[in-house]
Amino acid sequence: MSPAPPAGPLVSIILPTYNRARFLDRALRSVLGQTLPDWELLVVDDGSTDDTAERVQAVGDDRIRYIRLPRNRGVSAARNLGLRLSRGRVITFLDSDDEYLPVKLERQVAVLAAAPAEVGAVECALRIVANGAQRDQPPQLRGQDYLTFLRSQEGVNMAALLVRADLARMVGFDEGLTAREDVDFMARLLCRTSLAFIDDPLVVIHNDAPVRLSAGAVLLRGLEQLARKYDQEQHASRALRVDWNHRLALAYLQQGRLRDARRALGRAIAAQPLGVVRWGLYLSTLLGRPGATLARRVYLTGGRVKQHFRGQVAGRRLWGRNPLSRST
Repeated sequence: MSPAPPAGPLVSIILPTYNRARFLDRALRSVLGQTLPDWELLVVDDGSTDDTAERVQAVGDDRIRYIRLPRNRGVSAARNLGLRLSRGRVITFLDSDDEYLPVKLERQVAVLAAAPAEVGAVECALRIVANGAQRDQPPQLRGQDYLTFLRSQEGVNMAALLVRADLARMVGFDEGLTAREDVDFMARLLCRTSLAFIDDPLVVIHNDAPVRLSAGAVLLRGLEQLARKYDQEQHASRALRVDWNHRLALAYLQQGRLRDARRALGRAIAAQPLGVVRWGLYLSTLLGRPGATLARRVYLTGGRVKQHFRGQVAGRRLWGRNPLSRST
């Protein structure tokens, strides 16, 4: 009788990376420093041309598995490969330029183990560091269902989640999306399970890297793809149709695509005619690029001011202090 195969680790951590070797050491150290040692780390190299392989192999820990794709296929393909090759009973994620706090795995595993059977994932708060300042962001999925999350599209960093492995593989990542794949994953996850939450930040997100000039165009393309994928939901929900077309219009304005912005605003106005801001943005697209750019800046400035004061109130309520006191 042949011996039974060794049991897999409790936690699988999937880290996709592409030409980010200069940041990897910090991410790897944060995994090695976990208080829960029963993990495997799958570093999925999405066709890097830098010294990513050498940095990973230099660590010399058997729990770290280096997997290389022959060509760059995008973060969704890298994560899906990690999901297929993972052996853990629960799965979490990490980006190459971010880091875990030492109790991240221990805390999330304990909460999931103690949760009711219908809970299949745990989301923690994040610590966001940028330009020498930091703020804490509470869990973004609390109180959200499938439709409200699609409306808000609040960014949820994948590292904040710990998910049952069978559930994570069932949801997977849509490799047809060039961006916003995290929004799609979260929306479909919310269709399948309930979540538990940890209000303490267990992951540090570093936003110090300069934004590439092409980032806006990539995000816009992802938003367009997402809008097409959830077209049926938009037809069923007027609120979703309004919000998504409004969001598309702002992205088009950022790229100088005034005609597309006007069309998106027209669809939003047709669904909800009583909206002074949308009418103002719509009319600004008739004034050429300078007028539209100015209108968008005024709109975004007003939105940031509103978000700042909302954040102050939320910060005092959740933390007993104001985590947004130092603006990033």
